[in-house]
Amino acid sequence: MKEKNEKKENDYVYRMLLEPKSRFNEIISLIANSEDPITLDVVAEKLNMAKKTAANNLSMLVKTGLIKRVKKNKYIIPPENYTFLKLILMLYERFLNSKSSR
Repeated sequence: MKEKNEKKENDYVYRMLLEPKSRFNEIISLIANSEDPITLDVVAEKLNMAKKTAANNLSMLVKTGLIKRVKKNKYIIPPENYTFLKLILMLYERFLNSKSSR
């Protein structure tokens, strides 16, 4: 049963990555554009979300393996995921730019 719930959660995260205004995209963008690991507090503050919500979203991203927790409440994008996530972010940014130019 636990594996089934994890698969549903992973599927949800991957579907949300395809949504242009997804919080997951915003979190990944924030992490990808930082030179240092990003903390839970920074994610919550920069994205104007409750700390609990930020923690839950980060936890889901960690469970899928898209991001990695390197220290207590510090997150990075693992090197093996960097190219994939950069592509997702590029598409996300193009979508946002096309919306704003209309």
